[in-house]
Amino acid sequence: MAALTRLLNALHALSEAARVREFGPTGGPATLPRIDAELPADLVGRLVADPIAWFDRERPVVMAGIRQAVQAGRAELCWRIAMNAEPFFELRVYLDEWREIQEIALAAARQAGDERGQAEMLCVRGALAQTEQRFDDARRDFEGALSLFEKTADVFQMAKVRRDLAFLERMNGQLDEAAMHLEQALAIFVELGDQILAAHTLDNLAAIRAECGDIDDAKIMLAEALVRGKSGGSRRAVSQILHRMGRVHLQAEEFALAAGAFEEALTIVEGTGDSVGEAFALHGLGIAQLRRGKIAEAEPLLQRAYAKAQSARNRLAEAHSVAGLGELAITMNRPDDAAGRLYQAVVLFQQMRVPLREAHALMMLTGVQRALGEEDAAKRGLARVQELADEVDERAARTLRAHLELLATSRSASYTSSLSGNVG
Repeated sequence: MAALTRLLNALHALSEAARVREFGPTGGPATLPRIDAELPADLVGRLVADPIAWFDRERPVVMAGIRQAVQAGRAELCWRIAMNAEPFFELRVYLDEWREIQEIALAAARQAGDERGQAEMLCVRGALAQTEQRFDDARRDFEGALSLFEKTADVFQMAKVRRDLAFLERMNGQLDEAAMHLEQALAIFVELGDQILAAHTLDNLAAIRAECGDIDDAKIMLAEALVRGKSGGSRRAVSQILHRMGRVHLQAEEFALAAGAFEEALTIVEGTGDSVGEAFALHGLGIAQLRRGKIAEAEPLLQRAYAKAQSARNRLAEAHSVAGLGELAITMNRPDDAAGRLYQAVVLFQQMRVPLREAHALMMLTGVQRALGEEDAAKRGLARVQELADEVDERAARTLRAHLELLATSRSASYTSSLSGNVG
């Protein structure tokens, strides 16, 4: 048993070092007890010098260690190793193994009566549900974790969960609620010096500003987010912020700047093997090139984005990518193809319960339907947009109604700015 404990301690130390090196350190208070692995720091540094390569090489060992920890009654080691490994499983889209580790670790924490472990694993399970676009399940897990963290008044962990809940609120069109969560969380992250979480939070706040048309505010927030993300040393955070910058530039019709931001993001995610990130970056770059009139360059980028999203099993990326192919078909004067693609995007957004994105895809689709002379179908689509405007909060509804007014006056088949400028 002593030998197994030493092995598990070493595995924890290596997984923690790999996580910190790749995704950046946690700036919050050290509330977890130290686990001494008795490994020389220089040896740990050499072994995880390339954290992603270390994980790819040692993934079977990590899985075996998590299973052995629970069998040995070492619940805390079990969930802490699982917590360290979680972002790597997410990055590599190893969804089945991700599901297995959180199920094992959550059960172990519950059996041991370890509420901190339960809260951490509920966050991990919620993150998996969010990645799979099971947003209702994600909400239940995040709210369960928040209740457990509130028992100990752990403001840092509570702020992390509020940031996660804010994403779900934003997807659900509850922009004011999302902004409230994010602003509360941001104050905690800045106070405690967590640069990476502050960067992520600013990125999400910028998304809300952009959704409401506040482009200048969004750009200011993203500039700060990029500085913090680079300072924190997280390549993933930087790639996501660059992607958001590209989106905001698209919305501002700064297409060359948008292309540059997406190209930078794409370089990073290709280097880390982030397939979901690749799908989004390829989609953004394809849209930027399309709007620059570079159709020959845009088409293969958008096709690659769609293929990458499907292989990564990410429906949100798939929906955006297929909508991008719909915009391409509009530009190439293929209305039948455009209608099919956009209908597919509408269905995906509806299945995921993402009302703002569904509404924007519907407005693009109704423009195409009008061009095809399908007035009844277009009217039904616009009526559905009105229903969606009633489901979201007033802040989001104002944006949708402004777009509806634009459609009513222009009757244009090329409604593209809202969907592809305000995504993700």
